[in-house]
Amino acid sequence: MSYWQLGIACPIKNNSFKFGAYKSAQLSGAYTSGLTIDVNDDLRNDFAAGEYIVVGPSTNTTTTNVGKSESAKLATVGTAHVTITSSLTYDYLSTDAISGLGRRSPSGWTVDNYTKNCTALGINHDGKNDRSAFKWSKTYLAGDLYGDVKQTITAGNILSNTVYRFGMYCKFNITGGTPTLDTTVKEDSDSSFMTGTTAKNTDVSTYTLYSRVGTTSSSLDGAGLVDVYITAGTAACSGTAWIDQVFLEHATGTDDSSAGFYTFTEYPEQNSVTWARVTPLAKVIMRNFERKIYDASGSGGKQYLYSIRCKFDNVSSTFHNNLKELENSMLEGSLLVFHHDIPNIPPVLTGVMGLSGEKWNMWDKTKVSFDFNFEEVQ
Repeated sequence: MSYWQLGIACPIKNNSFKFGAYKSAQLSGAYTSGLTIDVNDDLRNDFAAGEYIVVGPSTNTTTTNVGKSESAKLATVGTAHVTITSSLTYDYLSTDAISGLGRRSPSGWTVDNYTKNCTALGINHDGKNDRSAFKWSKTYLAGDLYGDVKQTITAGNILSNTVYRFGMYCKFNITGGTPTLDTTVKEDSDSSFMTGTTAKNTDVSTYTLYSRVGTTSSSLDGAGLVDVYITAGTAACSGTAWIDQVFLEHATGTDDSSAGFYTFTEYPEQNSVTWARVTPLAKVIMRNFERKIYDASGSGGKQYLYSIRCKFDNVSSTFHNNLKELENSMLEGSLLVFHHDIPNIPPVLTGVMGLSGEKWNMWDKTKVSFDFNFEEVQ
């Protein structure tokens, strides 16, 4: 049986932690000199040392600084202040702005770490397979409370009485104890249909899939919210954990609907599998007829996506029919989650699928050949 799998995606923003989040706060006191800037917010979940912020524009009308802004490199981030590596040029008043694109909190996610004794190192590019990942690091003490990464999605994207699979790829670098990452999907603030704990993976070089299957209640009305939690567990341990490629999917309409995902029962034609990197940057025509570059990442960052093509020759029409069910869900507005074992690219892609060139090889249409194409879109 093929390792390839497909599911109908419940949209999770920034599921591979490629993008940081924009954060703004205000100065809580005037700045005229020095390396300390007092702010009205705890920015430890948003920025890390070495990142850059923008201060201003200045509202100080007693000097020529009014309207001025400048960037500064962070040296440390505290509960109500930040320190910078060199003094600012201009003067600023209380309530002037401080802002930046931080990488501690991934865009689309809510992170709570410092208030729960768990240090998140934020988005980390580990240099393997084009991957960015969310990284935790801490000496965990038994009985401590731990941080979590949470995303709230509209319940209208979740079907009632349906089997879902919630999963992620993790790896651990552990120096002592047994780490866990707990995963929970809650239909509301009081109930959950998926909860569980990942196993320990001591191989730092290998991302491993951890997943759990659960069924939504028949009373889910689609009017509320659904929370997806990933929480550092309560076991005492020391080390680092990486999280990547988070997904929530179902396979309604296929023969594998009870599993939460559809597993391919046929293999592509030998030597037919090809893949390519593509970029979502595209020229679009603005209302003033000016041609500009559209940045689909929303963060100003360069992003590469992937396209996979292959052929299936003389395969079961049942297999083809299952893929058509998934394609029909996509045509109705859903994205698909594609799991594969192709080397050198991320193992989970969220995007769109196309089936084309169908040729029926038997008079009773029990065998069919066709082209398969999957393009990542996020």
